[in-house]
Amino acid sequence: MHKTMWLLTILLMALSAPALAQSGQPSLTDIARQTRQEQKPTVTITDDDFPSANAGSGTVAHPAEGAQPSSSAPAADKKKDDSNAGPQAKKPDDVAELKKKLASYKQERDVWKQSADQYEQKLAKETSQFRRDVYQEALENDRKNVVLYQARINKIETQIADAESSSSKANGAGTSSNQASSTNGPRP
Repeated sequence: MHKTMWLLTILLMALSAPALAQSGQPSLTDIARQTRQEQKPTVTITDDDFPSANAGSGTVAHPAEGAQPSSSAPAADKKKDDSNAGPQAKKPDDVAELKKKLASYKQERDVWKQSADQYEQKLAKETSQFRRDVYQEALENDRKNVVLYQARINKIETQIADAESSSSKANGAGTSSNQASSTNGPRP
């Protein structure tokens, strides 16, 4: 009996030693809570955060009257806001910017066309049904992107034509008003 008491005491001490060692360390849940509290808030980025997404929609956000443009605004938007000296001074910059966008959109459209062509070739050669399905889905998505970029190209081309016609009308109106003022000058 005396011997079993000693054995139980030793066994109890041996089993309680790891429990005592763990009590000094924080638990996994405590570490997880602390990590969540220390984490910075996550930022969700949407298409509205990029200037190219706004350019595709054709709308440009302007600051409210009297408000200063934010320092995080894209440089292109600042250039537009700073060049509001007159409509004639603004038109060449807009046309040049539109032409840059047009070239960019054409390049993107051509890349999507090449990708679609590659998927058509892969689809023609592939025997595995799973891969054929994957290629077909990718091909359809690439074709949708080609159509999307073509619509953007058409919209930009229309905007360029409108800007050029309005600038030519403004130039024509300016020269005719100068001619009218010279012919209708003071009479003796």
